[in-house]
Amino acid sequence: MVDGLAILPLATPDLGDTTWLLVRDGLAVVVDPQRDSQRFVAAAEAHGAQVRAVVETHVHNDYVSGAPLLAAATGGELVVPAAAGAWYPHRPAHHHEPIALGAGLALVPVHTPGHTPEHTSYVVRVDGRDVAVFSGGSLLFGAAGRTDLLGDGPARQLAIAQHASLHRLAAALPDDVTLHPTHGQGSFCSSGTAARTASTIGIERREHPLLAEPDPQRAADAQLAPLGPYPAYYRHMRGRNLAGAPEPAPPAPELPPAAVAELAAAGVVVVDGRPRAAFAAGHLPGAVGVELGPQFATWVGWLVPFDAPLILVLDAGQDAGAAQLALARIGYDRVRGVLRGLDGWRAAGRPVRSFPLVGERSLAAALADGRARQVLDVRAPGEWAAGHLPGAVHRHLPDLLAGAADLLDPAEDVWVACASGLRATAAGGLLRAQGFSPIVVGQGVIPDLLGPAARAPAGAGAGT
Repeated sequence: MVDGLAILPLATPDLGDTTWLLVRDGLAVVVDPQRDSQRFVAAAEAHGAQVRAVVETHVHNDYVSGAPLLAAATGGELVVPAAAGAWYPHRPAHHHEPIALGAGLALVPVHTPGHTPEHTSYVVRVDGRDVAVFSGGSLLFGAAGRTDLLGDGPARQLAIAQHASLHRLAAALPDDVTLHPTHGQGSFCSSGTAARTASTIGIERREHPLLAEPDPQRAADAQLAPLGPYPAYYRHMRGRNLAGAPEPAPPAPELPPAAVAELAAAGVVVVDGRPRAAFAAGHLPGAVGVELGPQFATWVGWLVPFDAPLILVLDAGQDAGAAQLALARIGYDRVRGVLRGLDGWRAAGRPVRSFPLVGERSLAAALADGRARQVLDVRAPGEWAAGHLPGAVHRHLPDLLAGAADLLDPAEDVWVACASGLRATAAGGLLRAQGFSPIVVGQGVIPDLLGPAARAPAGAGAGT
């Protein structure tokens, strides 16, 4: 705490992002909030503060922003980069025009293009002294926000702009200014991050690889080279965030099997969030299997058409509200209902699909005795490049949506593996629906069989 100022992280691990809550003398500032705005109101109230301003560093690509909702709920002033062109009422943040908040506190916008063209960082100034900076997707811990999210065309020029932004920001601030980025470990918006979870301008000036590189062209090469694919839903976020999103939908009802069958027949997508063993043992034909957990929404957003109507299949103990909220954060609002387990579905004589789920030792044994004649690795390209099983074939999980007939023989079993089993299980469901006979390795296997060298380099877009 500096001069009565507290800056608190409010993490959203599913997205690899951090919202920041600044508190001083009963006033609060929230930076880059997600759509479930009430948790930020509660956090401010817990610190005896009222939200005075809600601040956006950029138009987000990885989640639906909650900034307009939070500002409307609290009466706080909504601050958005001037170059964003947001369609809703807001205060435009102009480069180096301080925003006075009272109690000796001000935010100084600094235009830091790179991650996006309009990207703006905010220096926190207390009684005339710079003490912190909210750097959004610009200067990260040991890295920077990726610059290819608006397409390959502008990616290189944005990478060069990002290099200049990092250098200007670091040169303008004292060593003891604390750094508070939005994107971190687990975010596909990052080109990779260091292991640290806190930092200062001084630390980054000494240790940040892009700050150590004086040549912008070489820096752009270093930023762009390791970048892997990013989730398909990203391309829909910018437009949604420029327009502003409504409150998330109310909780979806639980549905009987007959209603689920009717909706599925009408084209509603079935997303099965049960544990992988339950999904493998039996699932609705055509269901997309993504185990409920930290990567649930990301993979739904990669495997299911954006904002498609959904049915969730969950076990009795799984939190349907948490699943629906995770989906709402990335713009999937049309959850029609929840089916609790498959007991009723099976009792009604309705069809199910299944496939074997085995441990990594089974694959090792099958490789040794020649039974595993088709091994499919569904990890990200960077993980595959870092190391893979000899004789395996590769197709990144989302690319299986287009089919695998060009890659696999449907007359042979397909052993499917990834790094933890989550992606392999989802791939098993896709392959089963396409007429293949998958045998899925349900626990981590590729890095375990090959060693740490088979793990993806930073920024390669690895998943679980």
